[in-house]
Amino acid sequence: MVITVISILVLIILAGLYIIGQRTYPSYKQQVRKEFKFSSFHPAMFIVLDRFPKLTEIASESLINKVVQTYGEVNAFQTLRSLLAEVASAFFVIVTFFLVLSAAQGGDEPTLFIGIFLAGCISYYFVNNLDTQIREKNNDLESDLPDYIDKVTLLINAGESIQTAMANVVKSHKGDRILYQELRTLVSEIEYGRSFAQGLDDLARRCRNQQVTMFATSVMLNYKRGGSELSASLRIISSEIWQNKRMLAKTKAEEASSKLVGPMMLIFIVVAVIVITPVMIMMK
Repeated sequence: MVITVISILVLIILAGLYIIGQRTYPSYKQQVRKEFKFSSFHPAMFIVLDRFPKLTEIASESLINKVVQTYGEVNAFQTLRSLLAEVASAFFVIVTFFLVLSAAQGGDEPTLFIGIFLAGCISYYFVNNLDTQIREKNNDLESDLPDYIDKVTLLINAGESIQTAMANVVKSHKGDRILYQELRTLVSEIEYGRSFAQGLDDLARRCRNQQVTMFATSVMLNYKRGGSELSASLRIISSEIWQNKRMLAKTKAEEASSKLVGPMMLIFIVVAVIVITPVMIMMK
């Protein structure tokens, strides 16, 4: 009976928040990122976040850097609010579903506890997924950067300036890899009048990757000299990045082989049991 009353109250509260949220943020759907799956409930959660701004402040201290690394600096605070609304929406939708299910089963408390546990796990996944996306982004950047540097170096040795070489390599690449997306932004900014040095600084800040920062810094320090000095500097950087890439591949291979030890031991035990069991039966 108590769970039934609670479920009705929760449904009424969520419905009220949903209606108020849609009226307060009528144009939010046009701004939401496609990565968020519970965007319909975000306006309702914004009402809660606005009522308790301290929650956003606490979350900002620990998550804002991850949000910037994952989604970029543009509208970073709004993206953070959307992420918090996504986490809250997932939590309350799942808990409400299991709360109603528990009430329908006559107040079955284990069902409610399972729902709360599942909602907590999914909410944790949304936050932890930022680290996964950052790692994937860094891996993509570090995978494409040495090849890009080698192509730029070849064009510089052929007599092109660093700006022209970088732009030509970017324009000749047809894929949508994240490094080339950021480099296209750099080329566009320079074409619209931004200084080359400032564009490189923005590139390093947007990517927030050690190797990209090293590349941008080296280019800024040497691009006025040009010629052999710049080419030699880029070759050194490319060699270091290739070395890091090989070490990363070796580490992943070792991790993959270590992960196979468990399944192999399990298979060995199963086979041993299959072989030994008939022998033991015959001995009896």
